[in-house]
Amino acid sequence: MKKISLMFVCILLGVVLLGEANARQASGQSEITTGKLVNALRLLNTHEYSYKNENSRFADRDQMLSYLRQKELLSRSQIDLENPALSENS
Repeated sequence: MKKISLMFVCILLGVVLLGEANARQASGQSEITTGKLVNALRLLNTHEYSYKNENSRFADRDQMLSYLRQKELLSRSQIDLENPALSENS
């Protein structure tokens, strides 16, 4: 009897968690996908080393954004690197 009630509690908990996950997705909030993040990080990583080769040091955030803007590379990123918080809503 204890095994059956434990199994029932686990199933009930799983259903509740699954319902909560589906409710978040259905609320209309789009999330940044893993693929978009990976592509943005690849872009940043590649050009961080390009910056380092040109300037003999790594850039801080503002310098990196300026460098990407100068090279016209910001548009290649799938997320808004200047304001990543806005990317979550688009």
